[in-house]
Amino acid sequence: MPAPPPSPLRPPYPQKGGATIERATHANHTIHGVPVFALGEHRGFRYDDAWARRALEVFHRLKRKYGYLPPVIIGHTSDSEAEKPAVGFMDGLRIVRNHLVADLVGLTREVYDQIRAGRWPYRSIEVISRAAQITALALLGGTPPYMKTPPLRFSESGAAIHHAKGAEMEDTSPMEAKHFSEEEVTRLVEEARAEERARAEETLAATRQTVERLQAQAQEAAAARFRENLRGFGFAPALVDMPELKALYDHIARESQPVRFGQTETTTAELLQTVLANVARHAAKDSAFVRCGQQVPSAPHQRFWEADAPPETEVPAHVLDRASSGSVERLNRARKLAKEHSISFRDALIRVMES
Repeated sequence: MPAPPPSPLRPPYPQKGGATIERATHANHTIHGVPVFALGEHRGFRYDDAWARRALEVFHRLKRKYGYLPPVIIGHTSDSEAEKPAVGFMDGLRIVRNHLVADLVGLTREVYDQIRAGRWPYRSIEVISRAAQITALALLGGTPPYMKTPPLRFSESGAAIHHAKGAEMEDTSPMEAKHFSEEEVTRLVEEARAEERARAEETLAATRQTVERLQAQAQEAAAARFRENLRGFGFAPALVDMPELKALYDHIARESQPVRFGQTETTTAELLQTVLANVARHAAKDSAFVRCGQQVPSAPHQRFWEADAPPETEVPAHVLDRASSGSVERLNRARKLAKEHSISFRDALIRVMES
């Protein structure tokens, strides 16, 4: 006995874009015009019109080339759960105002009855956002969807109706979305890519401005710390606020190449600050500058030289330069011993040598 022809269940009154139920065979049912996704910014990603057009192009390309339709499943997929069976498929994807709308096809009588009974009132798509590919549509029951949408409701006539923000949605014919020409598809893809490039360039320019602003603020803060450190070293305000010193610091602060000093590496700005700190320290001991006619040892032994040393302990610079570190150490011990015991430097040196 041949199967009876399809008998769609449609409302007895005209609807503007209402989702309806169609029974294609005894086993399969179709729900027309179901909103599955609201465009907008979700979790930091912008799903706009250009993205929606890309999603349409990907959907129809996969369907045309492979006959692929995203499955309808009960609940979201999870790595910790077993494979979920498909209870239907998404078809006729199209854009309706600010929503993606699809037809749910191939639904079994059992699933359809459960949807109509309100057991699976909500929908939530699974999507690869960057690729604009919808991979599945999950029917949800007690689990609230991330994007809150009104549940599907059914009239007594068997029609499924859906309202968005209190008003019926304007629908488009599924056939309108199925017959994109190659030229239209190419144009939509190029428009989406151009919009993405423009948005990426805007983001890059804004990021560069932010980085430049933060770098300028960091340089200003570093220069302020540098001047504050100079004040702490004892430099006079006139020296700290010298325009030449500020210009010099600003110049070397931009140097990114590190400077090797001994076994360590440092920046040029830090090295300048260390030099000025040493100058201030020696200036405080009156050993930073040499008076006219004064003899001092060279750098290797300058740390042993004191400006207030008594005449009898003064040693010519050329002698200290040739002296070993042990001799310089004994010299300093003799100076200390003579001072502590109020004896002559000669007697103190004899005691040090004998010990």
